[in-house]
Amino acid sequence: MDMRFFKGLSGGIRSVFIRFPVPVVCILTTCIFSIAAVEIEDSPLAETLLRWSLICGLAFVASLMVDLTCLARRTTKPVRIFASLLSTAAVLGSTHLLFPSALGDALPTFSYGYWITLFALHLGIALSPLAGNRESKTLWGFNLRLFLRFFFSSLNAALLFIGLALALGSIEQLFGLSINEGRCYFQIWLFATFAVHPLLVLGGIPSLDDLELAHGYPRPLRFTLQFIALPLVALYLLIIYAYIAKIGVTAQWPDGWLALPIFILSVIGTLAAILSLPLAQSEFWAKLYHRWLYRLLLPLSIVLFLALQVRLQDYGMTINRYMALALAVWLFVISLAYIIRPRIHLAWLPGSLLIICLFSVWGGPLGAFAWSQRSQ
Repeated sequence: MDMRFFKGLSGGIRSVFIRFPVPVVCILTTCIFSIAAVEIEDSPLAETLLRWSLICGLAFVASLMVDLTCLARRTTKPVRIFASLLSTAAVLGSTHLLFPSALGDALPTFSYGYWITLFALHLGIALSPLAGNRESKTLWGFNLRLFLRFFFSSLNAALLFIGLALALGSIEQLFGLSINEGRCYFQIWLFATFAVHPLLVLGGIPSLDDLELAHGYPRPLRFTLQFIALPLVALYLLIIYAYIAKIGVTAQWPDGWLALPIFILSVIGTLAAILSLPLAQSEFWAKLYHRWLYRLLLPLSIVLFLALQVRLQDYGMTINRYMALALAVWLFVISLAYIIRPRIHLAWLPGSLLIICLFSVWGGPLGAFAWSQRSQ
């Protein structure tokens, strides 16, 4: 193999480390701890390694959010590194105290709290360009590039995992070797997920000063929106509104299971609305989509409220029902806001969702955990 390949690979890794030193150390530590925990899964130390890998994963996202925020504010590199180290130390210290000593005995609230907090930090990354008083166009361009980079990095990491797994299987079959299959394959997956994928994403994070699309709007993305995302949104709208018509004919109260298709519709519909935002001024289908999406979502948030009332009255509040109720509130507020002011700043979408996520986990007596505990 050409030595230029290895030079290019090492140079790429070095440039990513120079640009994001603290996040790179955090994510590589997560990867090493995870692989080591699988290797010694029967040892008491494995539980400790797994615990710290989860903590370091949280520190990775938090440090990256702080790093990107500092970049948006054009701070010097020493200040960026210090801020990233400070956020990492805060996450490591606080989560070490909050995490259960034995993950196997952890309550469901721990899992909910961890993943919702992780999602909230990702929303913080999406909003990081606002720290530099950037306009909506810059925020959109940054997140589009980040979204595309995440997608293709996921594809490349998956291809690497499949290729290495098939190579390992070929060695076993051709040479008659006995390898601990489950453990090795899982460790390869951990390597692809917690080392290769994040490094690829970090290597493609755009500079806020260079976000212009070189060749206009990406054609593959236009095709995906026009012929995949929008038909899916139309299909879900048809199903849900047909069910609402059935409710009107049969005079039956809506089923609580309705929350799932409304949630899927909200995710796909909102993501398609964000990605097609620049096309709303020039493309007829995009203009029509933006005009009617939130008008059609607003009644669904009210129906979702009604559907949840049955479950709440019969079984009380649980964490899942709290999240569904929070989704209904968010959907109602966002739909109403975009109907009243169609040109509202793009940051309101992830920003409002970020507030709901943080409040549901850290809202004290009004949060998801305390409320569901009192109810049950």
